[in-house]
Amino acid sequence: MKAVILKRIAAIESKVQAVETPSLVMIHYDDQRGCWVVVEHFYKEGAKKPSDFKRKGSTFQHLREYCFQPAFKGRVIIDAFGNPEPDIEENVYGFNIEDLRKGLQKGDTGALYIDAIRDTENGSNIVEMTVCAKDLH
Repeated sequence: MKAVILKRIAAIESKVQAVETPSLVMIHYDDQRGCWVVVEHFYKEGAKKPSDFKRKGSTFQHLREYCFQPAFKGRVIIDAFGNPEPDIEENVYGFNIEDLRKGLQKGDTGALYIDAIRDTENGSNIVEMTVCAKDLH
């Protein structure tokens, strides 16, 4: 009897802890609706069937309102053309989220959000992204 209860508790715990993490995040500014559109793409390893792929979309008034999950380790693509935010330069950006995590202090465990994207003064292909950690606790 006790073993059955322990197995049920373990099954419940594993379902609660199994939060889906996207593999790809695509972001663009929709000037028709006046908001940022974020589409998270999920796929299972070795996916072959259409049911193995999922997408979840959300809208935000400002880019900084979207937080990257702490467990997310995928690719990000941002189309910032047409956005009205003064701190977000209009361009297309693609990067791995791990590149943004490099600048964080040791012990920062919160979700990340992008506060600003600016071109460098010397006109190179390097951009400056202001990334902040948001404490989830």
